[in-house]
Amino acid sequence: MSQYSVRVMEAPDIPWAIALADATGLCPWSEAGYRAHLADPTCLALVLVSDEKPVGFLVARRVPGKGDRPDAELLNIAVAKDLQGQGLAKLLMEPFIDWCQTSQVERIWLEVRGSNYPAIKFYTKNGFFKRSILANNYVDPAEAGLLMVRYSEDYWDENSNA
Repeated sequence: MSQYSVRVMEAPDIPWAIALADATGLCPWSEAGYRAHLADPTCLALVLVSDEKPVGFLVARRVPGKGDRPDAELLNIAVAKDLQGQGLAKLLMEPFIDWCQTSQVERIWLEVRGSNYPAIKFYTKNGFFKRSILANNYVDPAEAGLLMVRYSEDYWDENSNA
C-alpha cells in the first residue's frame, strides 16, 4: 500500500496540476493563474504525494468576511481519477481545514457542478451544506452549480440567538 503525504505546491508542480485539472474536468486555469496563487500570501496550495509522485492537489484562498474574521474559498481540489473513491481527498481537506482554523476563518465557501454527486457527497461529509443554486454557472456543458458553505466550529456559539 502506498504512503501518502501532503506538501505545499511549488512552481514545478504547475504543469502537472494543469494536466490533472483537465483530466478531472475542473474549470481550466492558466499557468499564470497558478503562479499568482502560489505567490499570494492569502492563498494555500497543497499537493498530495504518493511515492514522491503528485496524485492530488488543493488550491484555496482567504477572502474578506462579513465581519471581523476572514472567510475562505476552496477553489480547486482534485485527485487522480484512478485513485478517486479511496478517501484521498480527505488527506488534502484536513490540512486545509487546519489552515482555516489557524487563520480564524469564519466560513468556507465553494462552488460545485450540480451534477457532480461524488463531490457533493464528499463536501457534505466534510461539514459543508448547500447554500444556494447558481443557475447557468458552468459551461461546457452548461449547468447550474451549487454554492456550499461550512461554518467554523465556533460560528454557532457567536451567532446564536439563544
